[in-house]
Amino acid sequence: MQQIKDVNNLRPMSEALRWVSWFTQRQPNPEYLDIVRKALIGSLEELLASALAREWDKIKSNIIVAGDTVDIMQTGLKALKAPGGFKSLADKVSLLQWIGGAKDRVWTFLGLGKGDGYVDGARQEFAGGKLPDKTQYIAYGHTHFARHDCFNGDLSGKVQFYANTGTYLPLIERTLDGKGFWRAHNMTMLFCYRQDEDTKDRVGDGPTVDIWDGIRRKVFKQKADP
Repeated sequence: MQQIKDVNNLRPMSEALRWVSWFTQRQPNPEYLDIVRKALIGSLEELLASALAREWDKIKSNIIVAGDTVDIMQTGLKALKAPGGFKSLADKVSLLQWIGGAKDRVWTFLGLGKGDGYVDGARQEFAGGKLPDKTQYIAYGHTHFARHDCFNGDLSGKVQFYANTGTYLPLIERTLDGKGFWRAHNMTMLFCYRQDEDTKDRVGDGPTVDIWDGIRRKVFKQKADP
């Protein structure tokens, strides 16, 4: 059961049904699959019955035939309840993969790829007028995806720069061929230097920042369930 918990590290989370379909195709134990299927049905039923799901379905308009997140979860729930269970889900997901691929290309074209909502938060902090005038850097963390963006800069070298260090947790993403998933531990190290540090060959009075990105591809042993 430990492996099914990996879905918590999937990004984006909207890929959950695809990942479950892919994962269950590699699990031969029918008793195990039945436990997972019943757990997923219960979770989806409770989520779709929540006030959040109802309100989200109202405010998020459907996109062509794919529908929004709530519609996709409803489709997945019906598939899991149908004869065949995960086989039915896999068939439904195959269609959703084709539709989702088209949507992914639209998001990429619009520049809405692997973003995170904290970018807008950092932009608003810079524009809100509440930060000290000399503030050049804002750092956040724990978003799975590490990233950095510079909102603006001037000839003096001063910037408004946002960095997100992500988190050292397994990150699971869909492979580029769309047929499977892969995982790695992502980690970013961010070093901030004060005005009296990192002064060698520096132009201006600082501060300065170093950012180092990396991943670790290693499959760790699964811990046994208590």
